Amino acid sequence: MIKYSKLLHVFYFLFVLALCAFSDVSRTIPIFYLMAIMYAGIISLFCIRIKKINFHVNITLFAIGFFILWMVMSAAWQHSSAYYQRQVTTVIQTYIFMFLTALWIKDMKSLETAYKLLVAANVLNSLYRIVLHITANSVVDMLTGKNAVAVQMTMNYMIAIYLFYCSKEKKYIAAAILFMGIALMTGSRKATIGLIASTILIVGVHADNKKRWKSIGGMFILLLVGYWAFTHLEIFALANSRLQMMLNSYKGEGADSSTVIRAVMRREGFRAFMQNPLLGKGVGYSYTVINPSIGMGHTYLHNNYIEVGASLGIVGLIFFYIPHMSMVFISGRRLLDNDGFLMIFTVTMIMLLMDYGMVSYCDKFTLFSLNLLAIHSHLLRKERYNDREKK
Repeated sequence: MIKYSKLLHVFYFLFVLALCAFSDVSRTIPIFYLMAIMYAGIISLFCIRIKKINFHVNITLFAIGFFILWMVMSAAWQHSSAYYQRQVTTVIQTYIFMFLTALWIKDMKSLETAYKLLVAANVLNSLYRIVLHITANSVVDMLTGKNAVAVQMTMNYMIAIYLFYCSKEKKYIAAAILFMGIALMTGSRKATIGLIASTILIVGVHADNKKRWKSIGGMFILLLVGYWAFTHLEIFALANSRLQMMLNSYKGEGADSSTVIRAVMRREGFRAFMQNPLLGKGVGYSYTVINPSIGMGHTYLHNNYIEVGASLGIVGLIFFYIPHMSMVFISGRRLLDNDGFLMIFTVTMIMLLMDYGMVSYCDKFTLFSLNLLAIHSHLLRKERYNDREKK
């Protein structure tokens, strides 16, 4: 059994690496599919071997399952068959691997292993991205503008800090710094804001009351060092200038083209949502109607709330955000008592924040991470219940 467990961990590591590093461009996606098939195979073998599975359908699997059913039903009013099929296929494929992962993470020990392997895989992903950026012959390989990479690194940053609190191993601080650097190098404003907000939350509200002031001091030091690097180092110049332009737009001092375009997208998307708020206008409406009408070609609305609302209406929004709301409510009441609940609360809140500037309902890593958070929340509540029963 130990041999099978170790083999499972190896293939989980390879799957996460492929998910993060190789599933975003057509030339490397065969690597992702190969690793995905191997991961599914080893889990099937693992389940056959243990014969008995104690499986819990967590809130993410439950709600996203209904979200997928709603997407499938929306085929009756979708606007682009190719776009619709691509989005539905992506969400279903990701859901399968969310389900498979939930089969073997059944206790805190296996969850901690999953987190550690996730961080390790993204250290390699970070190095891979740096090599691609240095040797890039086209914008496809450059870090600049890689929103998916920025989101991955921001979430991994928070998980790495959590693992440091759990293990006190400094390698996780080194990993967190690496993830922060890669996220800032993409020039993503949402990642920059997410990093600042998550540092304030997860470092400043660290649950060890005896060291609360030490944590707050560490938070300020981290923010000061980060601010100096952000404003002085050339590799972060793009993120700095884009954030400054966004802040200037809110102060009425003029906005950059990206901010203006996104504002138009949100306005037109909200208008489409109001035309059919219950069902939405159909998956692909923004791709085929809204953005071409404002001269933006075939793309999404760069705001998950507007994108899902315009495409799938209030029903779609409810199904997709049930896991977020549930975990914010559950973890928010206990975040001062337990670093696990604090991490769940922080990551979920940053997800909600970043959704203002990205489309996450079909983002593989976001969905996969949301599932891990739901498993974590269930195990923590189960642990608390067992402790009360013993008393």
